[in-house]
Amino acid sequence: GDLADVLGNRIGGTAVATFAGERLVDGRRLGMIDLTLDIASKRDRTGAYLAGMEKEERGEAASLRHVTIDFSLVATGRLYWDLDAGHYDSFELEGHESVRAEIFKMRSEGAETFEATQVAAFSGNLVLEYEQREMKNAEEHRLAEEVAAAAAAVEKAEKRAKKSAAKR
Repeated sequence: GDLADVLGNRIGGTAVATFAGERLVDGRRLGMIDLTLDIASKRDRTGAYLAGMEKEERGEAASLRHVTIDFSLVATGRLYWDLDAGHYDSFELEGHESVRAEIFKMRSEGAETFEATQVAAFSGNLVLEYEQREMKNAEEHRLAEEVAAAAAAVEKAEKRAKKSAAKR
């Protein structure tokens, strides 16, 4: 799923946006907003994991207890806002992010039962750069429409999977 789904609606930490002034670029007035992020989230993803579980894994001699995802981001950046057009012009963000996923299962082997934990941890530098631009031709418009349609289809499939997992 997308990052918003992983993070959920409970993000801790701080996010500070500070107006840093205005500058003129190619005849456009751009507001500069400096960003400082130090955020973290812990989310139970058991339902999503169950929805995507492979058939072979469902047949294991183990029962899923829970799945958690921890996310953290420490970053700084700048948003350039086109003051006359009323939308963003560009965005830059640099920092360090980490994700830790833990899967907890109870396994049975003969008469013995024990907890098994699988951990996957990823961390590294993050650099994001976005720029607003106008689409110049029909091909770019067509590609943008295809991307939007594909994103809508993925979102619809994720909602169906969540409903299916909730019924179990």
